Amino acid sequence: MLRKELIGPVALDEVLSEAPLGVYSMGILWAQRTTTGKNKVYEGTSEAMVEEMAVQQAEYNTDIDAVDDLDNTLENKNGQLNAANVYRPSAMALTMLVSGQEKLIVIQFECASYSHHEEEVFYEKRTKDKNGVESIETKKRIVNKYTRRMINCGEVLFDLKTKKVIEPNNIPSNIAIEIFVRKIYADGSRLITASVTNNVKSQNREVLQNTSALFQCHLSIVSQEGFLPIIEKEHGKNDIETQTLNMLYRDVYNYASGHGCSVKWQEENSVVNKIESEFMPVAELLQMEAPNIPNYHCFKMQFWNETKRKQGCDELDSFIELYEKWLSEQKQKAHAILQYASSIKNSFVEIENCIERLKQGVKYLRSNDIAWQSFLYMNEAMAMQRINYAKTKKKVIEPSMVNWYPFQLAYILQIIPDIVDVKNEWHNKVDLLWFPTGGGKTEAYLGLSAFVIFFRRLSKGENSDGVTIIMRYTLRLLTAQQFERATALICACEYLRQNHPIPGSEISIGLWVGMDMTPNTLARAKENIAKIMEAEFVHKENPVQIFHCPFCGTDIDVGNYKIETTMKIKCSDVKCPFHDGLPIYVVDEDIYKVRPTLLLSTVDKFARLVWEERTVAIVGSDGLTLPPELIIQDELHLISGPLGSINGLYEAAIDELCTLNGIKPKIIASTATVRNAEVQIKALYNRESFQFPPSGIDINDSFFAIRADKNSQPARRYIGICETGGSLLDILIRVYGCIYFAINYLEAIGVDNDIIDQYFTIIGYFNSLKDLGSSATVIIDRVGLYSNSLRLHKFKPFADEVGIERIYIHESNELTSRKSSKDIKDALEELEIKYPDERAYSYVLASNMLSVGIDIGRLGLMTVYSQPKTNAEYIQATSRVGRSKPGIIMPLYNGMRSRDKSHYEQFSYYHQTFYKNVEPTSVTPFAFRAVEKALHSVYVALVRHKIPEMRGNADVIKFSKDHPKVKEIKKIILDRIDDIDSTALDYANDWLEHFESLWERDIKNKSEDFLYSLKNHLPHTTYTLLVEAEKENLSDLPSTLNALRNVDSSSNVFILSKPGEEE
Repeated sequence: MLRKELIGPVALDEVLSEAPLGVYSMGILWAQRTTTGKNKVYEGTSEAMVEEMAVQQAEYNTDIDAVDDLDNTLENKNGQLNAANVYRPSAMALTMLVSGQEKLIVIQFECASYSHHEEEVFYEKRTKDKNGVESIETKKRIVNKYTRRMINCGEVLFDLKTKKVIEPNNIPSNIAIEIFVRKIYADGSRLITASVTNNVKSQNREVLQNTSALFQCHLSIVSQEGFLPIIEKEHGKNDIETQTLNMLYRDVYNYASGHGCSVKWQEENSVVNKIESEFMPVAELLQMEAPNIPNYHCFKMQFWNETKRKQGCDELDSFIELYEKWLSEQKQKAHAILQYASSIKNSFVEIENCIERLKQGVKYLRSNDIAWQSFLYMNEAMAMQRINYAKTKKKVIEPSMVNWYPFQLAYILQIIPDIVDVKNEWHNKVDLLWFPTGGGKTEAYLGLSAFVIFFRRLSKGENSDGVTIIMRYTLRLLTAQQFERATALICACEYLRQNHPIPGSEISIGLWVGMDMTPNTLARAKENIAKIMEAEFVHKENPVQIFHCPFCGTDIDVGNYKIETTMKIKCSDVKCPFHDGLPIYVVDEDIYKVRPTLLLSTVDKFARLVWEERTVAIVGSDGLTLPPELIIQDELHLISGPLGSINGLYEAAIDELCTLNGIKPKIIASTATVRNAEVQIKALYNRESFQFPPSGIDINDSFFAIRADKNSQPARRYIGICETGGSLLDILIRVYGCIYFAINYLEAIGVDNDIIDQYFTIIGYFNSLKDLGSSATVIIDRVGLYSNSLRLHKFKPFADEVGIERIYIHESNELTSRKSSKDIKDALEELEIKYPDERAYSYVLASNMLSVGIDIGRLGLMTVYSQPKTNAEYIQATSRVGRSKPGIIMPLYNGMRSRDKSHYEQFSYYHQTFYKNVEPTSVTPFAFRAVEKALHSVYVALVRHKIPEMRGNADVIKFSKDHPKVKEIKKIILDRIDDIDSTALDYANDWLEHFESLWERDIKNKSEDFLYSLKNHLPHTTYTLLVEAEKENLSDLPSTLNALRNVDSSSNVFILSKPGEEE
């Protein structure tokens, strides 16, 4: 139906009452537009394309070196033909590679045109005279009609030896078919381009514009020998990661590129004989899944409640032996691809390291009683977490159905030695969990968290209190989603503590995210609770963050929130173990007091280490509790750019403050889209990394993740839509209108409600709030009208056939930073409402807030407004749909943006390899601008935390750069810089010396009124060392960030004059 709407035809013999250029918007070759100038060239023609792209170099290469002298190998004067990158193009083309043995290729082109004729239409006009007497007069008007006519150019034969067309057959004069040999390689293979041009020159009259355009264009090229794959030139460094990606994707080939259109082909018996143009390309991506390993009970969490130690460990060893057997099979297969020797060797070394670590994990479970007991508790807690979390979603999961995926259990198993033995060689390496989106990464690191909590409790006894784990996220929407899962785990852990001999006080969780989301003080929490009880809207500092008991699933409202010595959140079910209070803390004041076991936070909150002396409670630098032992960074790929660079600086402080007696915290990270991770991790954490699971030699099989088939995992279908003759907003309206018509059509023919629900809610993804805002207004104004217009006109036969009446658009919402945290939570819950409930959303518009962490199984349809800035964002965002059922994603491309058009023209190949095309992340914590922005903050944080006499707000005056501990702190910072980027060492040292001199100067000049920060002091009576970056800084002290979120300020550029104008 979408193809009928955008490309056509609705009927093969149709007669249109509207202008065809208004009825259809894709698959069109317009009449040529002229440009002014001495030598007139018609825009959009193949000649114009040659001239426009002449300065570019060919982006293709083959395994055979090209000849040096290109003059003899280029068939057109400029040597390059590319797409019709103009508005309303008149040409389209396909580029492909043919072998040196190929003698003849066959080109076929077909399209449709619309001839015009006028018809007389008679109608009655009713009028009344002054006496009210009605009269009827028959009138006539002339209407335009357009009749569809097929044009088939037959077979055009092109002789590759003579480079001439030998059988042009029935090519109309208004159509030109041309062949260009772009390059001849040393092995005789030829890179050729076949183009089709509409020869008709543009006319001003609307009728002539419509009758001269070509519609439903289709170009195909046939080769008897079969086309060769086009291998793109490698750009940038050819490091081991790039080589490994080339190895993994070695069987995914690109056979052609479109110009002004996309392209498709069918591979049969490893040969492609036919390549075709496609204006609505489709790419179907099968998802990765965990393998089904039969006859293994160790993946059932319930198994660990019943098994004996030896039996359980034996089964784990047997599972590891399966992995070893798989590795042996891969080594045999590797003999066939020895051209990738370096990548093969590297991959196998990593797999062997992984196997050895897994064996060590089982060894510790066999020999260490505390590790074994912690492992059992972990399984019991995770089983409860899965069952109880389902209750909050009003679902029921039987204990026997709660399982680990193999990669989840293996990931935990390989890290157990690093937790049990902190001197283990892998303890100080960052374990990066890489697994495709929706694969279950969260459960893997939640399971490890449970193990760490229980191991610390059992090994350190009553001294085990304090923050044990820091779990960090970059986006508040992601933080809120994962907080719900984490609370279910912590409640399960606390329940086990209450019912088993587990030392220490309450196992608890804290949400430390800033006052945009939660209150900083109990006083503000009490005030806002009162407002909410009076039905007032609280936009910020909302203490109500839990809406269901994480243990029993009972609904919780504001009446369950009580201010006592801390803010208590009480379950209303008297039978629930947490009726008197859940172990959950969301107020900063409570967090500093309670020191929750698991602290869940956004990365930007750690800027408070500089400002707030009470943050010693977080890292235990006051000596009252032990420091955190595990740091988890989810969605590592988001820690990049300016945020990543500043975060990398603060990591120096966090790493040092969490180190006790030379023992650093274990760091793990996870992502589904990563490139250059080793360099990124070194820049952030000054550590080496290990990626799990290690890749094999084939992208479809890493043992822990295999390519799923349609029957076991839903596929995602990507459908490319590119506007070239209108606006992107017009395409958006057409697509949405067509979808709503289709949904009503499915309703009318009695399709099952579950199937309709899958596509009922459109997720509209936007790269910017500007695009989202402008689109939201247009969607409200026009989509309903357009959908009903389809019902009454273009799709009237379909509507009448099944009796579709008026089409209504249901509720809508948005997920953006413009919404409060409460609004976002409400919207996420409401997204779970299914069709045919009238409250079900028709559409939700979202920014990149949606790109990570959202898991709503019913979502199956997404539009993407223009190609996102990075491939990682595109992969993450589009993975939000089709997680449990088949999904459809429609990227809407802007034909005038080269990046959009590039993705469209190679749509299928791009989507088959888009994990390969993830961009490397950039983190430069010691670049000059980063040093100036935040190095002093790290310095101050360490001084306040590590030197008690300099910690208090008024203790700023006790600073001395010659203090032994101050010197030690400075050395720690500079040593880290030297390790990561020695070229930045001198500048960083100079900057710290400059800051020290300013600090000591102000102590001398302003000692009586000098503080670290204002707090409750008036600004005109007090001088401070820390000047808020968010406010105007009139001093010569560097500004200090309150949060890391907005690290890059914007600048306004004003044009004061232009050349030739007076100022």
